Amino acid sequence: MRLRTIRQRVEDSSYDLNLAPMLDMMVALVPFLLLSIAFVRLVVVETKVPQPVAKAIQEDRDKKDREVNIHMKIDIKKGVSLLIKQKGSKTKTINVALKEGSFDVDSVHKELHGLKEKYPDVFRIEVLPSESVSYRDIVALMDTARYATKDDRPLFILDKETNKKVQTNLMFPDVIFGNVVGS
Repeated sequence: MRLRTIRQRVEDSSYDLNLAPMLDMMVALVPFLLLSIAFVRLVVVETKVPQPVAKAIQEDRDKKDREVNIHMKIDIKKGVSLLIKQKGSKTKTINVALKEGSFDVDSVHKELHGLKEKYPDVFRIEVLPSESVSYRDIVALMDTARYATKDDRPLFILDKETNKKVQTNLMFPDVIFGNVVGS
């Protein structure tokens, strides 16, 4: 009787596990998960900048107490406002109105070029877009702030080692977002 009980227990404890439904589920989920992943490819293009210009940009980045701060407020209803905050003086505001319902990028570029001529050692601009401004508009305004075009008057910075002026096409390559919160 005891032998019969042991055989019965062994037969009861061995059973087959059907994994086919589990494999079917994995076959369906793996392609879905692979297709739902956002593949992002970031590319940095290193370009050569004259050594005095690179030094001036690095010095501007290292400044903790700035003499001049430039802010670009972007609003879909009001247009672009450039705020120039100089240490010890009032904030100056330059307003660029909308042109036919969209941002006047050329006028903004012209004003920024004038600011760069006035403040050649400033390479940083703080962008303050409102929530309703599209990403495309923000990028267009950032791009216009970074480089001078061929049609612009040449920009110069002073090389402190040789006391010579060095020509550059960089206006405000350091763009900082002041009020953008990631989600």
